[in-house]
Amino acid sequence: MTPIQTGLLILAGLGLFIIAALVMQGIENQKRQKRLRVLAIKDQIRRADHLFHALPAPLRTAAMDKLLINYLLQHWREIASLDSAAGAKAQIEALNLRTQQLSDGPVAAAGLTLFPDREQARSARAIMREFAQFLTDLTKSGRYSVGQIQPIMNQAKIAYARARLDLELMDAKLIEQNRGPTVALHQYRSCIRTIEKLKNYVQMDAQLAHTENLLQQAELRTEEERERQQQALKDEQEETPRIATPPPPSSDT
Repeated sequence: MTPIQTGLLILAGLGLFIIAALVMQGIENQKRQKRLRVLAIKDQIRRADHLFHALPAPLRTAAMDKLLINYLLQHWREIASLDSAAGAKAQIEALNLRTQQLSDGPVAAAGLTLFPDREQARSARAIMREFAQFLTDLTKSGRYSVGQIQPIMNQAKIAYARARLDLELMDAKLIEQNRGPTVALHQYRSCIRTIEKLKNYVQMDAQLAHTENLLQQAELRTEEERERQQQALKDEQEETPRIATPPPPSSDT
């Protein structure tokens, strides 16, 4: 074999080695990109899964459940196409089962408030705010149109308003306990106006009846207190001794 032939063989071998290295590097880059994409998708999944489990039962609707389940299914299917070992199949099966257990809410309050205490009402309000931001981000991403999201956004706004109403009703009762019925009248009336607006969308009869009853009681106690104050003032005036006015001096004619 001539030196030229030997050189050509060496160059050919070197070329094959370089090509193989480039191919291997390309494969590794593709794997790395897939891993990064899977991680990014899982971050999005965590957000939606958190909302799905955190949405308060009295406020959630079937439309909310469907949106979140479909969102999660889309993302898990994308992961399944990228990494068959990522556990996507089991997640997809579990989500398909969830589609048969959609919420039948929202529910109507049986008493004055929908939630039994301030902590639950405050948590519900925060979750509904977070859910509304999630919906806004969906429209910005282009994954869903405004027309698809807007009806669910309206439900989220109503749910947020109901949780906030609970807090305002609790505030009204606290104001009445600490500062008296007169100071609480404005808060009760404000709550009634909110309830009457929400009645156009959800069942609010029980909350309206309870709030109107509290307002009537506060008005009655306010009137009783006003009458007591007036009577006390009258009694005080009657008890104050009057200073006799001396008769005018007589003049001799």
